Amino acid sequence: MVIQGKRLAASSIQLLASSLDAKKLCYEYDERQAPGVTQITEEAPTEQPPLSTPPSLPQTPNISPISASKIVIDDVALSRVQIVQALVARKLKTAIAQLPTSKSIKELSGGRSSLQNELVGDIHNEFSSIPDAPEQILLRDFGDANPTVQLGKTSSAAVAKLISSKMPSDFNANAIRAHLANKWGLGPLRQTAVLLYAIASEPPSRLASSSAAEEYWDNVSSMYAESCGITLRPRQDTMNEDAMASSAIDPAVVAEFSKGHRRLGVQQFQALAEYLQIDLSGSQASQSDALVAELQQKVDLWTAEMTPEFLAGISPMLDVKKSRRYGSWWNMARQDVLAFYRRPSYSEFVDDALAFKVFLNRLCNRADEALLNMVRSLSCDAYFKQGSLPGYHAASRLLEQAITSTVADCPKARLILPAVGPHTTITKDGTIEYAEAPRQGVSGPTAYIQSLRQGASFIGLKSADVDTQSNLTDALLDAMCLALHNGISFVGKTFLVTGAGQGSIGAGVVRLLLEGGARVLVTTSREPATTSRYFQQMYDNHGAKFSELRVVPCNLASAQDCEGLIRHVYDPRGLNWDLDAILPFAAASDYSTEMHDIRGQSELGHRLMLVNVFRVLGHIVHCKRDAGVDCHPTQVLLPLSPNHGIFGGDGMYPESKLALESLFHRIRSESWSDQLSICGVRIGWTRSTGLMTAHDIIAETVEEHGIRTFSVAEMALNIAMLLTPDFVAHCEDGPLDADFTGSLGTLGSIPGFLAQLHQKVQLAAEVIRAVQAEDEHERFLSPGTKPTLQAPVAPMHPRSSLRVGYPRLPDYEQEIRPLSPRLERLQDPANAVVVVGYSELGPWGSARLRWEIESQGQWTSAGYVELAWLMNLIRHVNDESYVGWVDTQTGKPVRDGEIQALYGDHIDNHTGIRPIQSTSYNPERMEVLQEVAVEEDLPEFEVSQLTADAMRLRHGANVSIRPSGNPDACHVKLKRGAVILVPKTVPFVWGSCAGELPKGWTPAKYGIPENLIHQVDPVTLYTICCVAEAFYSAGITHPLEVFRHIHLSELGNFIGSSMGGPTKTRQLYRDVYFDHEIPSDVLQDTYLNTPAAWVNMLLLGCTGPIKTPVGACATGVESIDSGYESIMAGKTKMCLVGGYDDLQEEASYGFAQLKATVNVEEEIACGRQPSEMSRPMAESRAGFVEAHGCGVQLLCRGDIALQMGLPIYAVIASSAMAADKIGSSVPAPGQGILSFSRERARSSMISVTSRPSSRSSTSSEVSDKSSLTSITSISNPAPRAQRARSTTDMAPLRAALATWGLTIDDLDVASLHGTSTRGNDLNEPEVIETQMRHLGRTPGRPLWAICQKSVTGHPKAPAAAWMLNGCLQVLDSGLVPGNRNLDTLDEALRSASHLCFPTRTVQLREVKAFLLTSFGFGQKGGQVVGVAPKYFFATLPRPEVEGYYRKVRVRTEAGDRAYAAAVMSQAVVKIQTQNPYDEPDAPRIFLDPLARISQDPSTGQYRFRSDATPALDDDALPPPGEPTELVKGISSAWIEEKVRPHMSPGGTVGVDLVPLASFDAYKNAIFVERNYTVRERDWAEKSADVRAAYASRWCAKEAVFKCLQTHSQGAGAAMKEIEIEHGGNGAPKVKLRGAAQTAARQRGLEGVQLSISYGDDAVIAVALGLMSGAS
Repeated sequence: MVIQGKRLAASSIQLLASSLDAKKLCYEYDERQAPGVTQITEEAPTEQPPLSTPPSLPQTPNISPISASKIVIDDVALSRVQIVQALVARKLKTAIAQLPTSKSIKELSGGRSSLQNELVGDIHNEFSSIPDAPEQILLRDFGDANPTVQLGKTSSAAVAKLISSKMPSDFNANAIRAHLANKWGLGPLRQTAVLLYAIASEPPSRLASSSAAEEYWDNVSSMYAESCGITLRPRQDTMNEDAMASSAIDPAVVAEFSKGHRRLGVQQFQALAEYLQIDLSGSQASQSDALVAELQQKVDLWTAEMTPEFLAGISPMLDVKKSRRYGSWWNMARQDVLAFYRRPSYSEFVDDALAFKVFLNRLCNRADEALLNMVRSLSCDAYFKQGSLPGYHAASRLLEQAITSTVADCPKARLILPAVGPHTTITKDGTIEYAEAPRQGVSGPTAYIQSLRQGASFIGLKSADVDTQSNLTDALLDAMCLALHNGISFVGKTFLVTGAGQGSIGAGVVRLLLEGGARVLVTTSREPATTSRYFQQMYDNHGAKFSELRVVPCNLASAQDCEGLIRHVYDPRGLNWDLDAILPFAAASDYSTEMHDIRGQSELGHRLMLVNVFRVLGHIVHCKRDAGVDCHPTQVLLPLSPNHGIFGGDGMYPESKLALESLFHRIRSESWSDQLSICGVRIGWTRSTGLMTAHDIIAETVEEHGIRTFSVAEMALNIAMLLTPDFVAHCEDGPLDADFTGSLGTLGSIPGFLAQLHQKVQLAAEVIRAVQAEDEHERFLSPGTKPTLQAPVAPMHPRSSLRVGYPRLPDYEQEIRPLSPRLERLQDPANAVVVVGYSELGPWGSARLRWEIESQGQWTSAGYVELAWLMNLIRHVNDESYVGWVDTQTGKPVRDGEIQALYGDHIDNHTGIRPIQSTSYNPERMEVLQEVAVEEDLPEFEVSQLTADAMRLRHGANVSIRPSGNPDACHVKLKRGAVILVPKTVPFVWGSCAGELPKGWTPAKYGIPENLIHQVDPVTLYTICCVAEAFYSAGITHPLEVFRHIHLSELGNFIGSSMGGPTKTRQLYRDVYFDHEIPSDVLQDTYLNTPAAWVNMLLLGCTGPIKTPVGACATGVESIDSGYESIMAGKTKMCLVGGYDDLQEEASYGFAQLKATVNVEEEIACGRQPSEMSRPMAESRAGFVEAHGCGVQLLCRGDIALQMGLPIYAVIASSAMAADKIGSSVPAPGQGILSFSRERARSSMISVTSRPSSRSSTSSEVSDKSSLTSITSISNPAPRAQRARSTTDMAPLRAALATWGLTIDDLDVASLHGTSTRGNDLNEPEVIETQMRHLGRTPGRPLWAICQKSVTGHPKAPAAAWMLNGCLQVLDSGLVPGNRNLDTLDEALRSASHLCFPTRTVQLREVKAFLLTSFGFGQKGGQVVGVAPKYFFATLPRPEVEGYYRKVRVRTEAGDRAYAAAVMSQAVVKIQTQNPYDEPDAPRIFLDPLARISQDPSTGQYRFRSDATPALDDDALPPPGEPTELVKGISSAWIEEKVRPHMSPGGTVGVDLVPLASFDAYKNAIFVERNYTVRERDWAEKSADVRAAYASRWCAKEAVFKCLQTHSQGAGAAMKEIEIEHGGNGAPKVKLRGAAQTAARQRGLEGVQLSISYGDDAVIAVALGLMSGAS
């Protein structure tokens, strides 16, 4: 329709066909000038892209010409420079404006050859011809050719892909051009330029609406205009007047026009309704409205009568799936006993006899044969260590006696109840303090009963039956005396207790029931996740054998929950219990509510404490009758009160308690006496409960008025006594009335009385404060007193230090010296592998932060600072105005002490295991594709020509393609029969929780540049950051420093992964399938070895091996094993080991399909919080929780660590990997790793003091300055205990420990793989149990089992790396972290007697060794044995240890300073941009084993100098494996060849080799007398291996003689004039006398440097003659 003037056009309706009138339907009209309109145009080329414009309106008198003020913008063609800039910027992912044209493609690509090739290819494809070597041409030099008009192939395809993949469906190329023309007045050529600019700043995802698209193109236009130096102004600003003029249309005409349209629409609507048989009369609607009104009336009535708070209070919450069970008392017993014998001090038990008695009672209640055997085994240590720890022997003896005497007894609640009463004091400054103080005049175990007998009516028990007036008070008191002496047993009894919250009387009763061995069901009105810790701790401290505690959420104000609770108890499919007693102690407080204020809350309390108590009892009656139980009545302990209104202001509480007394009579008048028995309990003043805590300070004054108050323990004992068999029998005879009020009912007006007492106490405190103030005032004014004026002191604000956390150095006298006699010289440091550094990045951040949570459950102040920095919440500034932390967002200063208050909640919610918060992975909206066959032809849409051709290739005849007005685009229609993939979103709740990195973590905080962050996979960034931190952990502030001590080829990288980088893998496969733009180098980052390569390229630049273990979840342990083997084999001297993995949607889905991961939806339904979902070893475990991150260790050869002064965290004694048996299940856990304990017969205990030393005493004499200390590799030296591992008589695991003087009993800790899966958590303990039994570990000395994944989740590849980090922290601190998620240990693990699973952190005296176990899919099993570093130090002479200590202190102090500075300056990672040597020197450095780096003292940079001489402390390794006779000649020639170029002119070399097997001359006394000095003979005779000692000295003498290059005096010449001394630092010294000394002087030698090394069957000596003046 067209409006002309004030009339409707005559022909207002047109019939159009899609096949013939497509242009009209799409509003594609030929541009023509509207009559009467003057158009301002610009010169433009004849060829221009078509512009889609709305149809022109006919001329009307009201349309005025366009304002002359319109800004005219010249239409300028594109240049080649602009196109090249856009293509390059698109690949580099940077804005065109930020791309300098003064650089070449080679410079901009940063040397990435693949990127250069791709860019050159794109430019070739874009232009028909380009200059040679375009990558070396500056971008601005591409503009020599004439300007271009149209885009080329590359840019056109990029623009087309941008529009098709990122624009809304209704915002095609024509729409974009129309918007640019209409809003900004841009001509066709500038429109093309804007399209070109857009490809360098694409939106991250498809824009949701046309308005968003317009905003995007406006931003691109602004960027384009800024780069071109033009000003853009929206055309609307200049056309407002025109718009106002053109809108002057008669309203009447518009109204008439709209009215006709509406009338036509209504007619069509009615016709459709009639056709579809839809009732428009509204009869159905009126019925619905009436029903809604009726229901609303009922709701309003309920709300008005019962109040909203009442309705909310009766909502049911019972859910048996959320119940928690605690029952592994036997594991708690193991934990208590083992912790007792391993504790560092016994002063607590020596000083506090009461605490020790409580401890003994707890263990006696858990005593069985297994515990007795354990106590007897562990107590043997007391006879050897009674002098080392005061009180240890006596405490151990008492414990053994107690367990022995009670092992066959039933558990009993032995309440230690000292008679204490309230005591209130007011301090000198007026502070009111309350405490419990001993009561006067009573003592002994029955002091409490004695105090009760002092008052005639403090407690009483009588029959509640009016016909029976029996008084049972004396019987009750006598029974209580007996109970305090002998205890109370509740074995075989079941109880239901409601109202057992923290600090309540009900909780005190539950403790006694558990100590007596009862099964107890407790209800809670809160979610189990908030109460589980409290109830778990209750069971851990009080659960006796046979006891069981169940906790279920239940709202006892709900009638539905009352019925459901009892049904669950009695249902055979539920608990199938028959209750012995019920204690309905649940109550609701209603303070300050008098009669005229009764409200819904009061009525709710009345329902809870009275009405629903009757309901619960009634349901018990029904269930018992249904089960036919009529001879076992359930005892009901009614919580009565002396408060029958005497307190006042407590709502319906008195009425509820008073009404319960009606049951005394109803039991006789009604029919349920066979099912229930009634006992009323009148509870008096109980101190420190929720209701009475505020009155504690006046309790002492109350007792002065003849009222007895009770502690919670005392009242709990009173009530528990009523549950004993004697009183249960009395109760079955008739209802009992127990009065435990302490004569509280004798008081008059209690509110006034209490208020008066409170006022009296407060007044006394105020008087004291006033007197103190007056005294201060008098002292100030007294004569001779000068007032002291103190300057205001600025408040002190504690600061937190950022520290690496280096290991503690063992005290030599206390820890090392006792080991030295049997370990010194037992092991050569060169044959040891030690851990010198470690790091991790996981859900809790660093290894330090994870350890704080794992061991303590909370962060320190330093931990909060580190986390806030790591999560990008704070940053450090250092300028003139302020030095310290500031908020990242606001820039405001933040003190260290404020960080927890400011960011604590944010940190808690965004660390650890939690709902996935990643932006790239939303499990609630997992996208999948649904294949759909088109049933009707779809509407046309516009695509590029290339896309249209691709669609024809795929769909054939089922697609229709026709050209559009745009020569580069086509209209496509999918026809019936075509098959398409439609995206759909499905929730994947199964894996919606994981252990993600702390939110806000960014590698930029570590100093990694942004371009690299976007280039590589995130796992590469994790690995780089971890490796950098691992070096700081080793005290190495610059990674290149290691090459001062080892060759470039001697540092290996063994970091592995299970799946590699998922982000790049997804790009390579999924994004390619979706035709998304992907980086050209995406393939390289999908390889699993690429992160290790990046580490080497960016940080190290070494030529050592990169080996990439792939062992699924056991990748970490496989990496450790590979690194250990590499060092032991002499291939490397230092290794990076560990693993990395990421979270991946597809992998998570795969794990879920295997049912390996936890079903989060089910866990939430069971009331589990994300932090509780990983529960290794628990009977409720349901699968593992995924995590991601990286873990790294730096392994080093022992002698290198000593030489460099690196901190030693542990010794890797051995490691092993094993496959498994034949089968068809890849994930199935196996037991092949048992082979690590393989031995044919149990080996006898190895005596490390008598067995031959693998490192003879002379072995330590290798000079630290000798360049040939590793010449022993010729003979492939290895400790003899190491070699024994390959024999059948000694297990590798046993041999690994024996190497360090340890036995299988010295293993203290086992770090378990513990994934929280059903299969693994039974298989793994079984494996370790079998190993320990096979190796003869002493029964009763279990290993502490650490289950780290309860805190971290399961990260797959880094699992063993994180576990090893935890073991290192255990060795250093002596803390064994507990599994706080272990509610009940799986009963199947009870047979694993060699393992103890702690639920709390335990402090040990020491940890000698650990065993780490890990398993992975695909038959991967591995174990690692680690030993505390003090055993390594004990093999060294004391001077060597002390020298090492000095070195390591200097290094670690510098490391702490450097790390703190690096964090504050965001430079933890030091990216290397060039090699530390000149390229021509590379071959020489690679080929020279003695090539070492040096540091420029002026710049601090590390470089290989062309004239650098290698240090003499570096190893030179000749080829191994030659026969002994040939080695001598080969070695001499090889050594001279390698050493002589670096010696001073005239220097000499002497080499000699003596086979040990054929050296028998030492047995000849004459030979010894002629050739060895007295000191040499004494030293040799005292050596562990006399043959080796004499042979070493003879070999050395021969080497020195050759070095002197004098004429031989014959084979029989005496060699006594050449004496080999034992230097103080362990190095051999040469002392010459007589002719030997003369020969040296004649030769010009100032001294001789000597190296002695040992092999399996030979000793070799190398002597270097040093010329005078040489260094």
